[in-house]
Amino acid sequence: MRNLRSSVVPVVSAALAALAAAAIVRAQEPTPTPGPIGTIEFYRIQDQAPQFVEARKAIKDPGDEAAVLQRVCAIYSMLSPDQFDRAIALERTEESERTMDQRKELDALRATDGERAARFRALLQTDKPTPETDAEFDGLRGTFDACAEHKKTASDDVQRRLDDANARTQQKVSAALDAAVTKVAREKDLAAVLQSSVRTVGRDLDTGVPVIEYHRIVHYGGADVTDDVLAELVKENNAERGVPEQ
Repeated sequence: MRNLRSSVVPVVSAALAALAAAAIVRAQEPTPTPGPIGTIEFYRIQDQAPQFVEARKAIKDPGDEAAVLQRVCAIYSMLSPDQFDRAIALERTEESERTMDQRKELDALRATDGERAARFRALLQTDKPTPETDAEFDGLRGTFDACAEHKKTASDDVQRRLDDANARTQQKVSAALDAAVTKVAREKDLAAVLQSSVRTVGRDLDTGVPVIEYHRIVHYGGADVTDDVLAELVKENNAERGVPEQ
């Protein structure tokens, strides 16, 4: 055991000495001069870059479906699952584009839901229940519960698909933006690239009025490389699609 320790110590000591020597060499090397700071207008890139445009298209369908489902859930509460799904399909069509048959079918579904809801409330408030009214109430309660469960399942499914689409597109556009910014920064020998401003959205606590605030990040100096980053994003998008350079 003593011999093993004596053989290990010189090796460790030599390694530490080498690391120390390397640290001294690094310390003696001239520190590179930082380059200038670059800035980008992220919101202009977000509006104009093809990757962001495609991302918005990719989440449009599940986003529209989620909006329709939210509206349908607020209107209907006493439809069977099949009737509820049919209501979604009809509500998804713009009112101005519905055929006469679609309008009649939708009116019938709304009337059915309204009649059942009114009868359900009446039975709930009755002072003199009978076996017949109890059976009717149980049937309507079953319809209400089945509709509520179906709405929850449909909402969870739409939200999951919307979240998945958001995650995929966000990852894709983030990677594309990072790559474009990195390439432009290296070509222009920039030490860093900052977003020139950030935007926050909220509501006034007293009035509830929507409020949008812009906050500048760079108050002085900085080379704006937004156009360069946009050009790089367009170039990379065209390369992915096989569009020849002009």
